[in-house]
Amino acid sequence: MAVSFQFAFLGPNHNYFAAVTKTTVKGGCPLEPSDPHFYGLPRSFEERIEKLAKTQYLYNIRGHDFLSYMGQLTNLKNQAAPLSANSVIYGEIAELSKLAQQDAQKFNHRADIITSFGPHPGSFFADAFRLNRYRWSNLPADLEDRIQEHVSLYGYGNQKTWQENKIHDVAINAVGGWVMQLKRGARFIWSQGEGRLPKELQEALAEGERRKWTISKLFLNHQAPTEYVLIFSEGQTYLRLHHNFKRKVRVMLEKWAEDKKKALQWNFTSSCSCTEQEQSQKDAAYYSRRGLFYLGRDNAELACQYLREAHHQDWENGQIGENYAKALVALRRDRKCPILEGHLERGERLPPVGASDSNADFRDQYMSMLTTIRSLNGRRTEDRRDQEEWSWYAEGVKCCPRLPEMDSNSTSDRVSRILSYELPTNREM
Repeated sequence: MAVSFQFAFLGPNHNYFAAVTKTTVKGGCPLEPSDPHFYGLPRSFEERIEKLAKTQYLYNIRGHDFLSYMGQLTNLKNQAAPLSANSVIYGEIAELSKLAQQDAQKFNHRADIITSFGPHPGSFFADAFRLNRYRWSNLPADLEDRIQEHVSLYGYGNQKTWQENKIHDVAINAVGGWVMQLKRGARFIWSQGEGRLPKELQEALAEGERRKWTISKLFLNHQAPTEYVLIFSEGQTYLRLHHNFKRKVRVMLEKWAEDKKKALQWNFTSSCSCTEQEQSQKDAAYYSRRGLFYLGRDNAELACQYLREAHHQDWENGQIGENYAKALVALRRDRKCPILEGHLERGERLPPVGASDSNADFRDQYMSMLTTIRSLNGRRTEDRRDQEEWSWYAEGVKCCPRLPEMDSNSTSDRVSRILSYELPTNREM
């Protein structure tokens, strides 16, 4: 038996998923339901993950937020598969979407790619492990140099040296700080220069390199500059998260350390002490931006999901209410619900709230926002945006003030403009 610890940043404002799962040592088959914990995430996401976690081990979860994320799962029969939510986030980046299509077509199955995201539009590093291929785009130039240097020597690695020579993982934060792991975390390289990685994280990495520790888990938030989770196999842990999540994550890591028969070395720094109300307002602003992003892409369905949550988080915000009304108007055009149209155009009676047909929830939401919708009174109900690919960096919504070490001269704006690479499956001599 083994105890696995998993973590994911799913938003710029202290939005966390974490879980511990008892699995088989080989294969990662779950032996009992996972124990997931959340902070700053919508209840709809929590319910979705809690249901999956009852019978499946969830891992490699990464993404932008509660609707746009990817990951993998293994069920009780030791069958592995990608999460069905992957398709949303693949569709946000053109180059990643192409790679996902290639992967899905070759294996006649949903695409399954381990991906790390960066803060810039179209920024990612993808490990298409079934295709034996890496692809990346719009990364910090020094990270790209390191990747190019490695793959020019080893390609994707051959069968005998695959785990030794393969890039194990890449993590990127919101200001271009990064860490690249090799040799299953036994070797690691990180960005240099002030203002890219928090000072105490750089010191922890340097200590780990000096003592020859192995990284077990490392998570950076590509939409926030200062938060991180770093766990060494030897039991040393370094975290910078919202102080309200401190107790929960410590209990989980104590279970992990007990299974490894290691003494937990706990190093926690509070990234913020904002109240739940303050976070809700900032989450609402972020989800509103996401909704408008999808409204501009003519995806009224996703736009409504984001803006509905934004309205729920900050229902007194009139602008968010209007944005949600715009999305509902757009979705009405797409749905063409005959019951709703009959009521609005001819005064036909509506079914009671809570009816079970496929349009019932949309219809209820539309009617609940009817006053706001009518108040638009012919004003423009579409919000087109020039941004074709999502980027937190584009507007830089922040929850908390930047820490002093993040305010110095940063080199994070030096970003590669090359779109992508396809690599050979092994080194060509």
